[in-house]
Amino acid sequence: MASAKKRKQAKRSKRSEPRRAKKAPGGRGARLTVVTLGVQDLARARAFYCDGLGFRASSSSNESIVFMDAGGVVLALYRRK
Repeated sequence: MASAKKRKQAKRSKRSEPRRAKKAPGGRGARLTVVTLGVQDLARARAFYCDGLGFRASSSSNESIVFMDAGGVVLALYRRK
C-alpha cells in the first residue's frame, strides 16, 4: 500500500514540473535564432531599428528585406504587401 501511495505522489510531482525544451541536434536546447517581421514601410522600420535602437543592417540586406543582428538573434524586416 505504501508503494502505491509513493507512485501517486511521484506522478503528481512530475506533472507540476515545467516542461523542458527538447534537445536540438548536437546536445543544445531549442532556441530562437531568427525573428521575421512584416512591415508596411520598410524604410521607416529600418530607420527605427537602426537609428533609433542602434542595430546595424547586414550587408545581405537589400530593398526588399533588412537583416540585423539583435544580440545573437537575427531580426529580419520585410515589406508586407
